[in-house]
Amino acid sequence: MAAADPRVLRDILRPLGLHTIRAARLRRFSEEYLSKQWSCPSQLHGVGSYAADAYHIFCRGRWRQVQPADKDLRRYCEWLAATGRSLAAGWRGGTEWCEGLNMRATHVLSCCLDW
Repeated sequence: MAAADPRVLRDILRPLGLHTIRAARLRRFSEEYLSKQWSCPSQLHGVGSYAADAYHIFCRGRWRQVQPADKDLRRYCEWLAATGRSLAAGWRGGTEWCEGLNMRATHVLSCCLDW
């Protein structure tokens, strides 16, 4: 994605609207994802509070420490607390697979970009 042709990327994103802005954000995000020493997605371009909260809840398993502003993330944390569920329960490998830079880029893109 970081090396993608901007024109091709814009054409792919055109049906979504704001294709010029989205293409630039995706390229910059991808460049920073690969080159920066980041510990939280909010340190990357185009990632906001929802993304950071989702990352800590779903990828790091820190749902008890996060106080999300988003009502659905908040309701999910409340559900986890009320049911006594563990985020890693039933997940093969638990949450270790997305520690730090080993987190899959496709996962970040699918759940964490705040556009």
